[in-house]
Parts: sequence; C-alpha cells; structure tokens
Amino acid sequence: MNIGLFGATGSYDFGDFAMMIRNIEDLYNVNKDNSFYVFSINPRITEVCLKENISNKKLIDRIEIVDDNLINMNIFKKGIRKILTPDKFYSKVYSELYEQSKDGKFANFPADFIKKIKELDICVFNGGGYFQRGWKYYNIKFCAEIQIINRYHIPIYFLSCSIGPMYEYDKYTRESLQYVKSIMIRDGKNYTYKLLHSYGIDRIINGPDDLFTLCDIKFESESDDYVVIEIMKWMDKHEKGVDYIIAELTKFIRFIIKDEKFDVYLVNLDVEDYDGISYMEHLFEKIDDRKHVRMIKTVNIEEIKRIYSAAKYSLSFKYHPIIFSLGAGIPSSAIVTDDDGYYHSKMYGAYENCDMDPNNHVIELNEFSFDVLVSLYKKSNERCSDEVKCKFLNIRNSYLDSIVNNVNFAK
Repeated sequence: MNIGLFGATGSYDFGDFAMMIRNIEDLYNVNKDNSFYVFSINPRITEVCLKENISNKKLIDRIEIVDDNLINMNIFKKGIRKILTPDKFYSKVYSELYEQSKDGKFANFPADFIKKIKELDICVFNGGGYFQRGWKYYNIKFCAEIQIINRYHIPIYFLSCSIGPMYEYDKYTRESLQYVKSIMIRDGKNYTYKLLHSYGIDRIINGPDDLFTLCDIKFESESDDYVVIEIMKWMDKHEKGVDYIIAELTKFIRFIIKDEKFDVYLVNLDVEDYDGISYMEHLFEKIDDRKHVRMIKTVNIEEIKRIYSAAKYSLSFKYHPIIFSLGAGIPSSAIVTDDDGYYHSKMYGAYENCDMDPNNHVIELNEFSFDVLVSLYKKSNERCSDEVKCKFLNIRNSYLDSIVNNVNFAK
C-alpha cells in the first residue's frame, strides 16, 4: 500500500519532524509492505531529519520524498511579485491554485506531483497544528492538496491535530475538511472539536498527540537529577522584552540549582530558531554556576527521549515538552506566548485530555516572573495517570490499524 504523508513535513521544528517520523514508523509496523511518499515543501530538510532518526534500512528504502513546493515549480506571472508583498503574492497564487483544484483543473500543478498523488492508496495528514492562522498561505496550499486528493477518490485521514483559529483562512478549511474521512484531535472537546462541529463535521476521534508516548521509556540519567527548560524565540513577545524574561529565568535557574539541588538542561527544539538559540546562549552567560547547566540543540529524537524521560521537571514555551512530560509522567509547566488562542487551546487541551487542571500548569507570557515560576513549580506535581495513558495508546493503535485497513473507526 502506498501511503502519502502531508502537512508540516519540511521543518526542523522538532515536534513537526518527530511526529512525521513516529507516524511513518508506526504505520510501517502495522504492515511492513507499506510504502511512503512524504510530500515536503523542503525535501532537503526532510531527508536530513529522516536519515538522522531512522536506522532501519528496510524502512528508509520504502520512503520517497516528493517536492510539493507548488509555487516554485509553477508557471505564473512573475511580474505579480513587483506589485505585491511576499505574503500577498503567495496568498494570491495559492488561492488561484486552490480554485483550480476545486474545479479539477490541474494543468498548473507540477506533473510529477500529480503523478505521485495518483499512485497513492491512502493519504495521511500528520498530526500537528499547521491548520491555523499562523501558517498563513500554507493553509490554502494544504486545502488545495485535500481538494486534489479527493478528486482522485483517495481516502484522507488526519492524525492528532489541533485546528484553528482560522480567521481569514476559515473559508478554505470549511470547504475542504468535509472531504476528510476521519479526524483525530488532540485537545479534548473545548477547542478543535467545537470548530469542526461548527463546520458540520462529526467524524472526530479524541486521542493523544502523535508524540504522547515518545518519552515513556525511562533511560538512565546522564547526570545528577535535572530539570529541563525549553527556550524559543517567542519569549521575546513579553511586554517588558526578552531581557526581562532572561533576568527572571536566571533567578529561577539559580533557585533550581541552589535550593532544589538540580542541574538544568536548556533545550531548543528548532535548530533554525536562531533568535531562540541566541537567547539561550545569552541566558547561559548570565548564570554563575554554569557547571550545573547544559545547552542542547539537536534534531535527534533519541537524545530528546533520553532527556525528557529522566527529567524531574519541565518548563516550556512550546507545546510539545508538555506532551513529552505527560507521557513520561514528570511534572511540567508551560507559558502561552501568543495572543490569538492557538497556544492557549492546545496547551490547555493537553492537560484537560489527561483530566488535569491546566490552571495549575499554564500561564500567559505577561504573567511571567520569578515568583510565578516558583509557584508553578511547587504546584506542578500532578501527573497523567496510567489509566489515561493506556486508554490513549489503545485509541492511537486502533486508529492506525483502521487507516491501514481503510475501515471505519468507531468513535
């Protein structure tokens, strides 16, 4: 069976590429005759991430990367660039492609892209949060692909996603998601669930994030007891600026080292997040007792598994460290860094899915201070229960099996 994978497949963001790899491996384990076409807007990055993390030669040989950077390969009037900003240019061109895809007119799509689509038996959109306003014109691209796939009567499945807020892209998801055979969501019934119901879609399964069990196997710690603090660019959105965040984090790290007697791992989960990496390095320089602090930048899944599975506590500005922590059974806290509801919904939804009160674990960025961090740390001992983890593992395994066998999955 030929399985096409779509979505955030050409990124160095750890959550995006790790979900892609986890899904390929799990779908391959369901049936080792499966072959995979990974549709990527950046085949080079996709190839690096696959080779860095998949050691099974038999599986690698069953993966083909397909370039679906549709605009670069398309024939459109280049003069448009002279009168439009890049965002408006890409939105215009993707909108034209989208309307053509709805009408079944594929002449302006790359021939090899269409050829590979036609060779697929099923299509899977990886889990993630790339159907939301922050992904801009790529929302239109993804919906154009759904329209094309549907034209060829190929079943489409969504793995664990969060969708929205859509705002100006709502038209595209409202029209296109109706063609998806089944959608697994990862944030309970307060966010994505409500949006999909407003679209009239009820083919919804509430399950775990694709990486929920990534760190559930305990590894021996490489050092003494430690906590993990994930650093990323968007912490510079605080109303007092990034220097304030770094100053308050420095105090918190001093508290962790001197009062709690833990080491600290500073982690960045996107090797192309150059601002975030710079902030992490600046923070490191502010710390007096650096022998107790380690900086980590990696695209290696096994290293992240080792780090989070053995940690004593996790603090993050991103979403996926919450998932690693819930699956590994370690205490965690997180900071919402945007203001349009996207991070709020998926962070709150992650804890709610585990029957935990997100108010004990999540704060908004402008609430950030040393005192608040210490308070969060001290009330974060609640963990996701083994019963919930077992339930979600069974839901995911059954869903993957239903995809490979192209059968309906009971809600």
